[in-house]
Amino acid sequence: MRFDHRYEHADSILLEIQKEYPNRAEIYFLRGSTLQDKMVHYEDYREDHLMNCLLDTAICLARTDTTDPWNLWIIGSSYGYRAIAQAEQGEYILALRNSAKAMSFLEKAYEHSETRAEAALGIGGYFYWKSAKLGILNILPFVPDRRREGLEYLRVARDSSVYSGDAAVHALFYIFCEEEMFDSARVMRDSISSRYPASHLPLWYNLRLTSLDGSMEEYFNAADHLSAALDTVGRRQSINRIEAHSFAAFAASELGYWDFVCLHCTSILDLNFDPWVIEQSGNTIQKLSEMAHDAARNGAECPNLKE
Repeated sequence: MRFDHRYEHADSILLEIQKEYPNRAEIYFLRGSTLQDKMVHYEDYREDHLMNCLLDTAICLARTDTTDPWNLWIIGSSYGYRAIAQAEQGEYILALRNSAKAMSFLEKAYEHSETRAEAALGIGGYFYWKSAKLGILNILPFVPDRRREGLEYLRVARDSSVYSGDAAVHALFYIFCEEEMFDSARVMRDSISSRYPASHLPLWYNLRLTSLDGSMEEYFNAADHLSAALDTVGRRQSINRIEAHSFAAFAASELGYWDFVCLHCTSILDLNFDPWVIEQSGNTIQKLSEMAHDAARNGAECPNLKE
């Protein structure tokens, strides 16, 4: 669910499991890493403190038995997710420190056959994104560029892991986009699409691909298809719906498709959302209102549009 951007639903399930098993490190790790995915996706780090609390709890519980390779993996992965969030916020020195901690545990987990492929996912992501995000620090002799090595580890995880194969495909998709290897990214998209035909994730992939390697017309079509698909699930994906319609409205405005701007804006503005949705997406809703008024000024019919 987290790879399909259904973060709240995923966390609600994990929270119920946590109530039954309050001392399982993996539950806190999964909740913390899901929250990190959510913050990175929405570029909103207001829940950073909660993420750190969850990952700290996972680390503390896992440290009670470091003879278990899965606990080594949990500790290393927890430090790794924290490092990624710090790098995204420009805290490169802290990210480097936590990356080093992550690697010390992931490399130990990699030595065990039962956790080798899962550790390869973490090591690969660490090598790639550390090098990709640490920017100018890569010129230092003790911070080598290991993006290619990271890709090889991720391929090991994709091809060998029972639990993390799909996560590796997901990671490779975004890395291939970062590297402008768009044909390879499409292969990853098609792999997920064939395995999960009902998932909306390939539609998100299409949106990403067209934003980087497509015309504005293609981007609009991708956003239009995604928003239509999300409309069918209703309130369960409110934040994603708002985001998708905003992308479609923006593309339509760039193309001068004012009636489509109005359609996508009012599809959101005519709805009533829960307060927590308004808190997280209020700025986007305000932008939709502004685009709707702009569309009306350009001749689109926007019924019930509030001043």
